[in-house]
Amino acid sequence: MPESWRGTVTSKPAVYADGDQKLTVRVEPEGASPDIKKGEKFILTRQGAVTPVPPPPPVPEPVPIPDPTPTPVPLPPVSTGPERALLGGYRIAAEFARGGIAIDFDRNKLWMAGHAQRWEICEYDLPAMGTGSDVDAWPRVDPVRIMPPWWPKGYPNGLAFWRGKLWVAPRVFYDSGADDPNTPSPEASSEENLILYAADGETIELPYDRQAFSGFVKRGPGLDPYIGCGGYESGQGTSAGPTLATLDGKVLIEYGWPGEPGPNLEHWNERAPRDPNYRNMVGFANLGDTAAIAVPGDSWTGWLPRDVNGTLEGRWASDRIFGGGLALPEGITYWAWMGIGDLDYRWQGYTFAKEQRTYRYRYDPTTFQLLGYEAQPQFDTNGLNRDSVNAVCGQELGTDGKVYFAHGYQWASGRYVTDVALKVFG
Repeated sequence: MPESWRGTVTSKPAVYADGDQKLTVRVEPEGASPDIKKGEKFILTRQGAVTPVPPPPPVPEPVPIPDPTPTPVPLPPVSTGPERALLGGYRIAAEFARGGIAIDFDRNKLWMAGHAQRWEICEYDLPAMGTGSDVDAWPRVDPVRIMPPWWPKGYPNGLAFWRGKLWVAPRVFYDSGADDPNTPSPEASSEENLILYAADGETIELPYDRQAFSGFVKRGPGLDPYIGCGGYESGQGTSAGPTLATLDGKVLIEYGWPGEPGPNLEHWNERAPRDPNYRNMVGFANLGDTAAIAVPGDSWTGWLPRDVNGTLEGRWASDRIFGGGLALPEGITYWAWMGIGDLDYRWQGYTFAKEQRTYRYRYDPTTFQLLGYEAQPQFDTNGLNRDSVNAVCGQELGTDGKVYFAHGYQWASGRYVTDVALKVFG
């Protein structure tokens, strides 16, 4: 006979059998026993004791498996680094100037990339600097010479006075792949290496893509510059963030240009982080499609902001950097011109936005990791519309640590407000 039987409490006799062994058990009606209730499970032992069956342990709830998400780029620190004070400057006369600059501080010579459609370089002799913040009170400086291009193709994106002579780092419009049958001109080949061209004919070919790295990141007079710039330019081969490399072939900062963030955001961190103050628009067929209503979505022009670990983040869209950057005590620094609000390719502006604002990006000079980025409202002056290039178009670092910015579209030497103000910060 077994040691016990199992059953359910009723008010009628129950018969339990185990082979030829039978036992009839009657349990008192509900309420007759303080320990056994009708409907409960019980165990009947050989000695006739009736005890409740303990309930089975609860089945734990399944643990949900989270969707794969990218490791987020650390958010910029609250500290924005030192803010430099405006000391004064110059009004540099050249309408519609592209604005890349280089300065020979021994002779007070300035060179600036001139009219955006002519590839020219304007040369100036700088007088004493105007002081204060009133641009209209600063001295007007007219070119003493217009230099025709000495490089074979592309516009002068970066300029540097280095090794006692003037250098240009060119970049081209609408760069296409080398094997693209629709390449619009012999200029377009995004696989070409960057070549630096000196005014005396010397050249230096570097193992970097021209579109992504064309520019100079200056370290100060007498020091070899870094190479780099980054940001969007029409066509192929540009970088969704700043770039930096050495003259001896080492890449230090580089971002890709993936067209989509991926279904699980696996490409999210391949573009540099930025403020989520924009919205990319898609849904039209072509540039002339004015009837279609654009809707928010991801495309190569930009990705919609995403919530990553509880924080709304943006990623670089068709944002620009001109000229290059500077190696400063506060970090390797770039001044990016970034579209805000709706981004719509049909608008065909510099960033496909109706408004742009300037942001400063800083990278650690040793690890080359992003330190932070912050808005620079002091450069958001004289119009923010898509046709007003009020960006930092060029930059230079003086022997005394002063920083020189070619700030576009700040005054009018002629009919239009399209001339550069050379602003000097301490």
